[in-house]
Amino acid sequence: MKKMDIRKSDTIILYDRVNVFSSPRGFLTFKWFGHKDVKILNGGFPRYKQLKGETEKDDTFNVEKINEYRKNNLPIKEDDFNYTLESNRIYNLEKVYENKNNAFLIDARSEERFEGKVPEPRKSLRVGHIKGALNLSFKHLINENGRYKNNEEIESLFKKIGVEGDKDIIGYCGSGLTACIVLFSLCLIGKEKNLRLYDGSWFDYGNIPEEELKKLEEKYQK
Repeated sequence: MKKMDIRKSDTIILYDRVNVFSSPRGFLTFKWFGHKDVKILNGGFPRYKQLKGETEKDDTFNVEKINEYRKNNLPIKEDDFNYTLESNRIYNLEKVYENKNNAFLIDARSEERFEGKVPEPRKSLRVGHIKGALNLSFKHLINENGRYKNNEEIESLFKKIGVEGDKDIIGYCGSGLTACIVLFSLCLIGKEKNLRLYDGSWFDYGNIPEEELKKLEEKYQK
C-alpha cells in the first residue's frame, strides 16, 4: 500500500477483467484490514466498456508522478497505512468446527460439486461437502448481464436455504475466492458484521485425512 500510496483515507473502487470474479475477495481484504470506503464496479470492466467509459494503455498512467503529487499536496496522516487484520474474520478448519454449530456454513461451489456428483478439479481432493453446510452457488447471485442481482432477489435466495436472523455466516468454496462473491452479496443486504471466511476452503478440507476430521467432529460435537 505504501509503494502505491494507497491510504486508508482513500476511496477504493475495485473491478474485474470479467464481470464478477476476484473483486469481492479484494473488497473483503481491504475491509478486514481496516479500510472503510471500498466499492465494487458492478459488472466489472465489460460493464465499463458497455457504458463507453474512457480507457488508456499502461504507459499513459504514471504511478510515480501521481504519488509524488499526492505526497506534496496531501500530507500522510498517522493512520494512513496502519492496516490491522480483523483476525476473527479468517477461519482455519479448527475454527470452522468450533463455530459451525452456532453459525450458517455456506458452500459456494456448484450443486454437482457440493453433492459429490462430479470429480473435483484438483484430482487429489475427496468429493462432497462439509457436514452441516448449506449450498448456494455463487453463480445464482449473478444475473445474465454479469451483475449482481438486486437486494430482494439476493435476500430471497438466502431465505430459500434457511439463512435468516443474526447468526454468523462462514463461507467457503474451492480455494477461498468465489466464496467471497457470496459473502459480498451478504454485505449488500446488511450482514457485513456477520461474515467469516474459511480461507483454506475445500482445497484444505479435501486433503485432510478422515481420521483427523473425525477427531475434530468429536472434539466440537454438541
